[in-house]
Amino acid sequence: MKPVFISLRIKMLVVIVIRITIVYVAMYIWIYTSFTNSTARSLQANLETVLKAGTASLNGDAIAALAAGSQPDTADSRYQALAAWFAQFKNYNPGANAYLYYQPAPGRLVVLADGLALQDPKPAQAYQAGQQLDPSAGSLLQAGLTTETADLELHSGRQGSKVVSGITPIYNSSGKVVAALAVEVPPDLAVQDQLQARANLLPLLGLVYLLLSFSVWFITGNLTRSVRGLDLASRRIGEGDYTAIEHKPGLFPDEISHLTQTFNQMAAKVRGREETLRKQVEKLTIQVDQAKRQQAVKEVVDSDFFQDLQTKAKSLRENHQASDAAE
Repeated sequence: MKPVFISLRIKMLVVIVIRITIVYVAMYIWIYTSFTNSTARSLQANLETVLKAGTASLNGDAIAALAAGSQPDTADSRYQALAAWFAQFKNYNPGANAYLYYQPAPGRLVVLADGLALQDPKPAQAYQAGQQLDPSAGSLLQAGLTTETADLELHSGRQGSKVVSGITPIYNSSGKVVAALAVEVPPDLAVQDQLQARANLLPLLGLVYLLLSFSVWFITGNLTRSVRGLDLASRRIGEGDYTAIEHKPGLFPDEISHLTQTFNQMAAKVRGREETLRKQVEKLTIQVDQAKRQQAVKEVVDSDFFQDLQTKAKSLRENHQASDAAE
């Protein structure tokens, strides 16, 4: 089976691009992971700060008393104090939303107060006091009644913006969980910059990857162009054409320049030797032709026919001379 010809340029390009790809993939994974971990730490720290600031000023006993009723009384002074707390919370972090919920019976979760409803009771995203929460979200909400729980994956909040969520239990003075505080916190400017940088990472590295691959293609093209020139020149030499290769070394000669110069010198020496051999062959041919002629003459002279002719010629000359003398 005849080997398949593959250009040196293609081989170099494939090897270099594969290595560049491995490096870029490793680099992308490392940078992306670093951005993700840094963003997660920032989001978690920001969320924990909001949760701790919120629970530090909440009165667990008052919340327990409000939750003990069959229906939260919005006219209760304790509920009004809770509404004031939500207003302060909104001032502390305008982008965050919070609500309180409790569990009057196993598997049943009810809203005690919602900052959005207290701010504007009509928006569809607001939870009304006494509203039962969607059971589909019960796992996270149930966990929040036991321990602090966080969802650090950015998701759409109730108002449509990207947020992270956190839930922390509220304790009364006896240390019993009476309710839970759920908050939605948007990323701050620093985290938004990190998220934007992470989003731009792949396009940026992709552009650099393409530019680098094009540079490799250009460099390998220049390199293999010189090699192809040497290959064509070697074929011309095989056909008897010893024309020198034109190569401009530029300001800084390199190995290709030296190789081209050496190749031209070799071609010149081969041409000189070939001319010398041609002259020697011509001289030898003349000598051989002369020897052949001499041998042919000798064979004719030494032949019996020629000897006989010589004898007859001599006899004729002698007879002719005798006739001349008699007269």
